[in-house]
Amino acid sequence: MIIPYFYKAHQITKVVNPFIAFEFVEDKKWKKKFPNVKRYDERYVDPLPITFTDNKLVVETEWYPMHPMGGKSGFSPWRHMDTLVGLEFVNAKAYFRQFTPKDSKLMGGFKVFISRCQYCHGVKNIGARYGWDFAGPIPIHKKRTIDTLKNHIKNKKENAFKLGIRMPHQKDISRNEVQELWLWMKHMTEREKLPSYQPN
Repeated sequence: MIIPYFYKAHQITKVVNPFIAFEFVEDKKWKKKFPNVKRYDERYVDPLPITFTDNKLVVETEWYPMHPMGGKSGFSPWRHMDTLVGLEFVNAKAYFRQFTPKDSKLMGGFKVFISRCQYCHGVKNIGARYGWDFAGPIPIHKKRTIDTLKNHIKNKKENAFKLGIRMPHQKDISRNEVQELWLWMKHMTEREKLPSYQPN
């Protein structure tokens, strides 16, 4: 996963108050191996737990500024964060320029991507690589219609255990948001090249 944490992000720091833990206390003893996080369902244990090696990112609250619905959606990027493997401070404007559409009419889809999808998904190997790349190997706009994409995002999967689906459902998403996202994905996939990150 990638959770953008921007240079001089004082607002995020003040509210989230993040720190990296290398040990934790259990039964009055310090331990270095963090237990994996399994999400329990009344029928089974999630087959793809969040795993940790030698550190864990800890936050005071699950709030994140680019996910406007917060707890109402049932999703927070912090909740799915596993071991921290790298830290890079980026220029927000330059970073998001990589995902900005050429057509201003598609900015709605860009905003949906930034608020809901960017933590796990990238486009053309730019951004996160935890989930399916929106441009390939099979572009999402060719794999799913607007309505099947809405169903995939919004509803919990009955057979998620067998399929190994990691996608957290976001029950508050609207069809209009999904349509805007779908059109943005199609546009970004069809672009010959995306702009590279140029912080200056």
